[in-house]
Amino acid sequence: EPKFAIGDRVVINASVPRHHHRRPRYTMGRTGEIVMYHGAHVFPDTTGNGQGETAEHLYTVRFTQAELFGSAYADPNACQHTDMWEPYITRAQS
Repeated sequence: EPKFAIGDRVVINASVPRHHHRRPRYTMGRTGEIVMYHGAHVFPDTTGNGQGETAEHLYTVRFTQAELFGSAYADPNACQHTDMWEPYITRAQS
């Protein structure tokens, strides 16, 4: 079962792994909102590191530009959507 649902606020894990990953550095430590759920798929982190095929849940997370780049540089009407694997995210504190 997926841990997150559409509308959940989440934080992207900020640890920097030594191995293959698909987590954009500019999203690490940032807070966003789940806007789509794509089901479970082969997780490239384990496959790309020779650990075999494992399945993980995949989501699209929406970030405001202010959250990613700071309010001085952000268009207040723009956002960024990024696909994130479940192991990269945790629930945001209320």
